Amino acid sequence: MMAGDRPYIFVKHVYASASIAGAVLCCLMWESAGEQWAMLTGALAVIAMRFLAIHFKWNLPRIKGF
Repeated sequence: MMAGDRPYIFVKHVYASASIAGAVLCCLMWESAGEQWAMLTGALAVIAMRFLAIHFKWNLPRIKGF
């Protein structure tokens, strides 16, 4: 922040997006599926998204001017 640059993980790769998606999935499943299944499913979703992003070379879209 002090250098005026955005962190690399928020510009190019899917790290933060995959983590947020896994956390949302875990929260949605917490009551209905139970704590352990919700955490396992959320973690597997994050891992699957990361592997898919690596395999298909997915990147986050860029905003013009940044």
